[in-house]
Amino acid sequence: MMDLILVKIFATALALSEVMTQPQAVKTHFDAVADQDKVVQTLRAGCAHMRRAFDIESINVDELISTALNDQKAVGTGIKAFHGINFADLNVAYHRFCKNENVGDTVVDLRQVIEFFNDAAADLPDHARLKGRKLPSMTAILDGKGANFADVFEPSNRRIWVSLDDIPESVQKAFVAAEDRRFYQHHGVDERGIIRAFMGNLGESGRPQGGSTITQQVVKNLLVGEDVTYERKIREIIVASRVESTLTKAEILELYLNSAYLGRSSWGVEMAARSYFGKSAKALTLGEGAMLAGLLKGPNFFNPDRRPERAKERLAYVLGRMQEDGVISPEQRAEALAAPPKIVALDRQRRDTGFHFVDFSGREAKADGIESLTAQPYTVHSTITQQVVKNLLVGEDVTYERKIREIIVASRVESTLTKAEILELYLNSAYLGRSSWGVEMAARSYFGKSAKALTLGEGAMLAGLLKGPNFFNPDRRPERTKERLAYVLGRMQEDGVISPEQKAEALAALPKIVALDRQRRDTGFHFVDFLGREAKADGIVSLTAQP
Repeated sequence: MMDLILVKIFATALALSEVMTQPQAVKTHFDAVADQDKVVQTLRAGCAHMRRAFDIESINVDELISTALNDQKAVGTGIKAFHGINFADLNVAYHRFCKNENVGDTVVDLRQVIEFFNDAAADLPDHARLKGRKLPSMTAILDGKGANFADVFEPSNRRIWVSLDDIPESVQKAFVAAEDRRFYQHHGVDERGIIRAFMGNLGESGRPQGGSTITQQVVKNLLVGEDVTYERKIREIIVASRVESTLTKAEILELYLNSAYLGRSSWGVEMAARSYFGKSAKALTLGEGAMLAGLLKGPNFFNPDRRPERAKERLAYVLGRMQEDGVISPEQRAEALAAPPKIVALDRQRRDTGFHFVDFSGREAKADGIESLTAQPYTVHSTITQQVVKNLLVGEDVTYERKIREIIVASRVESTLTKAEILELYLNSAYLGRSSWGVEMAARSYFGKSAKALTLGEGAMLAGLLKGPNFFNPDRRPERTKERLAYVLGRMQEDGVISPEQKAEALAALPKIVALDRQRRDTGFHFVDFLGREAKADGIVSLTAQP
């Protein structure tokens, strides 16, 4: 029985051999018996192609294999990708497929290899979907004063699409130099890039190099997924070769520069330019573009906010690659290094109110013929004000002006509403944690019952949450909750509304909290909207007017 790791390696080698030697006629299914000779021919052609690439890179393959057999530590057996590999078996296979020698023990079970390859290459995604594709973008909703109110974007798609023509040539060249210097020469897979990454991994114990081309990364990000398996790699290799025959290099690069994740919750070079430098991609300097390109290898590892020294080293690396490739001069490199890019402060926008208005904006846009606010980067100019969202009357800003308004409005309310009406509004509007506004919702959430069934202790516990639902959270901070319960009951006894015996009895039998039921829904929203429209047709203005 052939080692599974060798089966996977040779199935991947088969895909690679096809793409390198016959990119226009790649087969995705072989007969496990009848096609064995054809598979051998393909593997031998692929190996001959790779040997020529090794020669170009001035690497003696025979010496490398000999070293691996005599001293496996010398070829990086500590590298995770090499774990479980039998180098002796690999040597036998090398002599069979690369030296065209007859070996007694074939080691490689071609039937198993073909079956693994066939399974991995089945049902490949349609590469033509990438032709003319525009990725989801972020829309900005502005308030009545023109300030940013909210950003609308799909998960893992916080981007602003930008055409390749609006990205400076120096920035394009920085990304190509950093990730795929032979981008304009290869046809989806770069054998020399694979060899350089392989040799780099042997010689360095740091972050592993992948050898994937820009085309492969586009395919991985947009079509085949990111799971780290041989099956995914086989699919990625084949689909990448197909993409190269369908899209131009410019189209592939445009997709890449708009899909790559660059940290700071930014996908694509336009969003990253705004996030890191406070400007559009078209205004990026050579150094700024090179710094963004350097983040591709690891936005967290080379994070300029937390690891500025690593970011500078990576910047120097990218500029060095650009100089080696002849796209910038030594003087331009020196100038860019002498004045490192200045990063703007990270603006982490947070919103905990106004979500209904954001949903409303989306529905209004759809009514105007815009299918989705994330189809492209729109700017929505609204009439809403931050003040209205924070508080219907006077707001929540902590200022003397707000306090003055609050006092005046409160006095007017007292002359208009009865105490009972005011208390009813209060008990139905107070936030009590567990995403519950009002005592009825809180009673159901914490105790699984209606407010009318609450005991003295349960009511006192809810009242205690008013001061700070998170600080006195009974789920995470039960001791604080008990102390707060005792405080409320003590105040009630001081006010003469309960007896000492009632207080003691309530403290002796503490309220029992039911488990938090975090209901989540990611489907059926169209049906919910349909119910709302049907209700409106029946004369019900809003499903939230009453329960």
